[in-house]
Amino acid sequence: MTKSRSAPNTPSTKPKVIKAERHLAIATYSGPLPDPATFEAYDHTTPGAGERILAMAEKEQAHRHKMEALMTEAYAKDSVNERKEIQRSQWMAWTLASGVVLMRVSCLRRAFRCWYSFNRRYAHRYCFCVLRKE
Repeated sequence: MTKSRSAPNTPSTKPKVIKAERHLAIATYSGPLPDPATFEAYDHTTPGAGERILAMAEKEQAHRHKMEALMTEAYAKDSVNERKEIQRSQWMAWTLASGVVLMRVSCLRRAFRCWYSFNRRYAHRYCFCVLRKE
């Protein structure tokens, strides 16, 4: 007995190929107003929405211009005040430095007089002439 091998009984069908495509569209815009298609859709859903959006954008622009003008004016005033403060501090520093120099000169004069009088008259005592009133 000989057995012959044969292929199993399977249907001879081709596999099905399924194709799927996906399309993605991205639209971006920037600014205070929407793009024209979106603008038209707003106006279509709510009549008068386009005019209200335009009025809102115009008011916002006017507000920004006003705030920028106020900020520019404030910066100008601040820079003038800053210059005045710098000048004032320079004058105060000069006055303080001059006072210190004058006091030092005065102390040196007194110290010299004390040393001179100490050597001439009071060789046996320690001199505190710098602290005494003249």
